[in-house]
Amino acid sequence: MKEFRKKIYALISNGKKRSIANRIYNAIVIMVTIISLSSLMFKEDHEAFYTIDIIAGIIFLIDYILRWMTADFKYRYKHITDRRAFLIYPFRLHAILDLLAIISTLPAFFGGMRMIEAFDTMRLFRVIKCIRIFKLLKYSSSFNIIYVILQKQKKVLLTVLVIAASYIFVSAVIVFQIEPETFPTFFDAIYWAVISLTTVGYGDIYPTSVYGRLFSMVSAFFGIAFVALPAGIISGGYLEVIMEQKSIEKENEKEKSKEKNQ
Repeated sequence: MKEFRKKIYALISNGKKRSIANRIYNAIVIMVTIISLSSLMFKEDHEAFYTIDIIAGIIFLIDYILRWMTADFKYRYKHITDRRAFLIYPFRLHAILDLLAIISTLPAFFGGMRMIEAFDTMRLFRVIKCIRIFKLLKYSSSFNIIYVILQKQKKVLLTVLVIAASYIFVSAVIVFQIEPETFPTFFDAIYWAVISLTTVGYGDIYPTSVYGRLFSMVSAFFGIAFVALPAGIISGGYLEVIMEQKSIEKENEKEKSKEKNQ
């Protein structure tokens, strides 16, 4: 049974060394995912979309089960046993995204939305269907590098996020007190603070008094610094990961050349 599961893992894994069968399997999943997203380009529902969703749902479910069956091969750590790997797999981010991709196909199995008549529910399933895009990203090497960077720099990025959130809240409180007429609700002040922090500036809501505009200038100035911090951290981490991969590739090439010479 274990040997059989090893073969399954070799078939579905996203490692660097890929067999022809593995590439075909990944290509099928990618192609089905892309085709299943075609319905989001239309407002009207067609029977063909439901058929595509049914096929996609079955393939996504099989893929989910196979990955769950081989979770112990993917998560091989000293502190994680085989049984624990099976338990933690459903709570992994990519597993949750895969599960949501399966859930988004449920209306197709119930004859479209005839069983679910609420329009808001229909829109909810369409929004969930957009999550299938993230299913494609795990097959991208660039996205995998970014994922590694986020794992390595999560403490630093979390600190920046806390600082940014605190700055948004303080800015919203200040501008809400300075201009209560321009910002009738605290949500409006939060919205303005976020737009100012990201230096987008839609112009739909803004301070009108002298003090409010002065504070807006200061807020936008600091916003540039806050936005630049995560970008610099991710860019530096990206270069670091690429250099590590290149050094590993060079070491592998040296080992191969030594084996050939021997």
